[in-house]
Amino acid sequence: MHRITKWDPITVQEGFGFAYSIFTSNNLKFELNLGINYKQIRADKVTLLTDDSQTLDIIEKYKTESGIHLRKDFLSIIDSSVQFKSKIDLFSNFEDILVWQFTNENELQFKIWNLLGVILKVEFFYDEKIKPKLFFKQSIRFGIITSF
Repeated sequence: MHRITKWDPITVQEGFGFAYSIFTSNNLKFELNLGINYKQIRADKVTLLTDDSQTLDIIEKYKTESGIHLRKDFLSIIDSSVQFKSKIDLFSNFEDILVWQFTNENELQFKIWNLLGVILKVEFFYDEKIKPKLFFKQSIRFGIITSF
């Protein structure tokens, strides 16, 4: 039996670009980032993101990509006990510029008392190279919410 670790596969990204804050206030923040990105993906057991389907006899465990990266960050503090965060990431490889990878993370935090809170999180992921299907993940967490 093979054990799959939490860090398999692992992605490392390095980028250079520009950030523009569209709107910032005490309760609202909206920011865009655009840049060129270099991505390295390494895998040991879960090679779905690294394996080249054209080489049937070889399983690749390392892959590099470079392309355009667009990111949108949004934060809304609704009141002292509720806040909403959203992040959208788009990435397109220079080799196939018309195919985009899409990631969207949404998080709603509720403080019940001073420190105790609930976090509702919904994530969406679409990558046509893996499978032309929209995947999603949702979670509910209970714990201590504080800022240091």
